[in-house]
Amino acid sequence: MSESNVEQDRFQFRLWHAFYLVTLLAVVFSIGTSLFIFAAVWIALCAVAAVYPKKSERVLVFLITGGFAAMMVVCFGTSMNLEDRVDDSRRRNCLFNMRQLMLSMLNYETEFGHLPAGQFGVAEGTPPHSWRVAILPYIDQQSLYDQYDFDQPWDSPANRKLIGQMPDAFRCPCLDCADGLTSYKLVAGPGTLFDGQAASLSRVTDGPGSTIAIVEDHLDPVEWTRPSDLKIDEAVELMERSSPQQLPHFRESTFRKTYQPGNFAALDGNAYFGPVGEYPSQLRKYFQIADGAVVKLRSSGGGEMAVYRFGPLLALGLFVILMLYPFGWVIRGDSPLAGIGEDSGQE
Repeated sequence: MSESNVEQDRFQFRLWHAFYLVTLLAVVFSIGTSLFIFAAVWIALCAVAAVYPKKSERVLVFLITGGFAAMMVVCFGTSMNLEDRVDDSRRRNCLFNMRQLMLSMLNYETEFGHLPAGQFGVAEGTPPHSWRVAILPYIDQQSLYDQYDFDQPWDSPANRKLIGQMPDAFRCPCLDCADGLTSYKLVAGPGTLFDGQAASLSRVTDGPGSTIAIVEDHLDPVEWTRPSDLKIDEAVELMERSSPQQLPHFRESTFRKTYQPGNFAALDGNAYFGPVGEYPSQLRKYFQIADGAVVKLRSSGGGEMAVYRFGPLLALGLFVILMLYPFGWVIRGDSPLAGIGEDSGQE
C-alpha cells in the first residue's frame, strides 16, 4: 500500500470516529447526561478488554465490564424512579391541601353547628360569597378574612384586590394556574349537603366517610373568592374523564408522562387519590347524603394513563446500537489501544 493510501485510510478512520462520537453525544444529551459517564466507561473497558491476546481473557474482562454496565443501568433506572417520586410529591401536597380545607370546614362546623354553605350572604338579598372565604380564619388567614367586605359582591373593586393574595391551601401544586385561580370546588345542589339548607352533618345519613364534598376541577379553575361550585352531574363527568390530557395530575420522566386522576375529600375530613373505589361508573352515589349507599371511600390507586415519548425511546435504542461498536473490539481483539506507543518507538 502506498504512503498516500495509508494517509487516506487514517483520514477515513478519524472521520468515522468523529461521526460516531458526535452521534453518541447527540443521543446522550437527548436522553440524559448521566448516560455519558456510562458510555465513556463502557468504551474504555471494552478497549482495555480487547487488548488481551486470548479470547478467553477478553471475555473474562468483558464479563467484569458487563457487571459494571448492569450496575450502571440499575443506577440509571433508580434515578428515573426518583424523578417520578419528586413529581408525585406535588400530588401528595395537593392531597394535603384538600384535607386541610375539609378539616377547616369541620372546625367551622364545630363553632357554628353547621358547615359553611357553598354560597352564602350576610343577609337576605345580599350578593353571595364563597365558602373558601368563610374558612379563611381556620387556615390561619384571619387578616385576609378581615380585609374581605361581605357587604359588597365578591367581584367588587375592593374584594377583587384580594384575588391575587390567594392562600397556598387553595392552589394545587400540580397545575399551572394563573394567580388567584383555584381548582378546588364543592359539590353542591339537590341531593348534596350543600343544597341551600343548613349544611349540618346530622343530615348525612349515608355517613360522612361515604360522601364526597370537595373535588378538583382543573378544566375550569375559578377565582378563589368566586362563589362557583359543581353540581353532581358536573362532578361525575369530571371524575370520569377518559383521556390523559383531561386528568389533572402527572408524573414525568424521560421516557413517559403518566397522567393521574384528581384527588377528592370526604365529609369526615379524609382526602383520597382518585378514582373512587372500584366503582367509577357509580360515582353519583358518592356525592349524595341520603341515598342509602354506605360505602367507605378509599384511594384506589388506579386510573393512571401513560403517554410514552417515542423520541427518547428511539434515542435509547440507537444508544444501545452505538454501544455494540466497542463490543466488537472484544470479539475481534482489535483494540484501538493496541497501537499506542508503537509509532513513537519506530523512529
